[in-house]
Amino acid sequence: MQFRNAKKEDFDSILSGYKEVVEEFEKRVFDEAYYRKMLTRAIDEERNIVCEIDGKVVGFIEYETKCPDLPTLRENSCWIGWSWVSSKHRGTGIGRALYQHLFKILKEKKFARVGLDVMSVNLQSQRFHEKIGFEERMKIYVKEL
Repeated sequence: MQFRNAKKEDFDSILSGYKEVVEEFEKRVFDEAYYRKMLTRAIDEERNIVCEIDGKVVGFIEYETKCPDLPTLRENSCWIGWSWVSSKHRGTGIGRALYQHLFKILKEKKFARVGLDVMSVNLQSQRFHEKIGFEERMKIYVKEL
């Protein structure tokens, strides 16, 4: 298991992770152009870390150094936009190891806390994040018009 900043060669592997999450949990059509632009920026800005096994990307975590303006995250905070581990590798410790690697980087950069959101239907992700020390601080409600 090796961790490194994502490179352009990792683009398709990461994009497929985005697509899996969007289609499975958000239940909407994958807007590929939007996610291509977002991923290109994350790779260029070195905000996407991949986990590689035998030369293959099996997971990634993407973060922002600017958080949404939420009460507990206004100062000295980082935001995790995406994390994903291939279904074949879930439950093997890759997700935990990715987060530990990221936490080390963020501490070196003097961040004090990190936030993220999880889809309410993604119970597996909620349990995982609670196991590694995240706690629920707020809920966000959405109404379609």
